[in-house]
Amino acid sequence: MSSGPSSPPLAALHDYVHPRPVPIGIMPAQARLTRADFEQLFGPGTEAEKLRPLPQKGHFIARQQIAIHVAGRILEGLPVCCPWVERSRIEIPASRARQLGIRVPVALLEGAETASDGVECLLLGPTGTLQLRAGLSIPQRHLHLSPTDARAFHLADGERTRVVVPGVRGAIFNDVLVRVSEQAVLELHIDEDEANALLACNGDLSYVINEQRLGLDLNLRLARPAAGGRLMTERDLRDTLRKQGRVRIPKGVLLTPSARDLARRLKLD
Repeated sequence: MSSGPSSPPLAALHDYVHPRPVPIGIMPAQARLTRADFEQLFGPGTEAEKLRPLPQKGHFIARQQIAIHVAGRILEGLPVCCPWVERSRIEIPASRARQLGIRVPVALLEGAETASDGVECLLLGPTGTLQLRAGLSIPQRHLHLSPTDARAFHLADGERTRVVVPGVRGAIFNDVLVRVSEQAVLELHIDEDEANALLACNGDLSYVINEQRLGLDLNLRLARPAAGGRLMTERDLRDTLRKQGRVRIPKGVLLTPSARDLARRLKLD
């Protein structure tokens, strides 16, 4: 089951999300390897065989798989994800870590791990092994955008944002890392545990929260209108139009951002 690609944003946040939806991509437990480490595990000159492409340009899941040995246990069947990276790492969801009986930290930045944000493990390939220091971690949920997309969403590389996923098990994701690059395809990356909690599938839609608009509206709701004044929402405006056919906004009334946009479109006083 899933929320379905056509599901609208959560009703309570309808006025506070960017209208353009963002497809969801689910990150499986996977191995991200350097070319040299791949050859050590699979043999010199071995090429990665493409099993299926991924939405990000040049990315694909390879047919080759590895196993890892950590804390006296072995986890098998980890697919290799290409292209090659500058430093090898293994990414698993928290549920897989619990199966291994270990605590695994969330990588602070995908692809930029330090010696303090990963667990040591032994990689097992068909032709070799490799000790990986501080290379096992849970991937940070993140949002891929091109520079054009970033401008449209008013986001910058390295920022954190919030994203809402609609559906019967919908949720708001905090602390979503923004990653901007020329080759990026618009996509929200979450891991298998997060997707299972939402009943989400690859290609389901999410919506980036417009923090500026939400913050402005919250400030208005907390503000005290002038004596005798009140706060008017978009719904109030539409209800008044439906009942009276016209609206004249009294002096001292505060409009929410969505109400102000509607008033501007309708050229109301």
